[in-house]
Amino acid sequence: MADEIDLANEQAERFLKQSLANRSTGPKLQPCGHCQNPNCELPFDAAGKDGEGHEIDEQGIRIDAKLFCDKTCADEYTELLRLRGRR
Repeated sequence: MADEIDLANEQAERFLKQSLANRSTGPKLQPCGHCQNPNCELPFDAAGKDGEGHEIDEQGIRIDAKLFCDKTCADEYTELLRLRGRR
């Protein structure tokens, strides 16, 4: 039989899990054909098509699924969001 402390711990754990599941993660970025980094915004150039007919870049990544030019742009965007959150 569980005592009051065990029941309280179980309830606190359920509350924490529910809070984490319901937390806001902010707006989701949607692919739009150019880099999402506001300091870049270069359009993505297609280098060809894949087997399903989707345009792909030179690394073979689908243009319609791409958010950033490269890791540098993605990291810079993440840093901008972090700095905005500090204000």
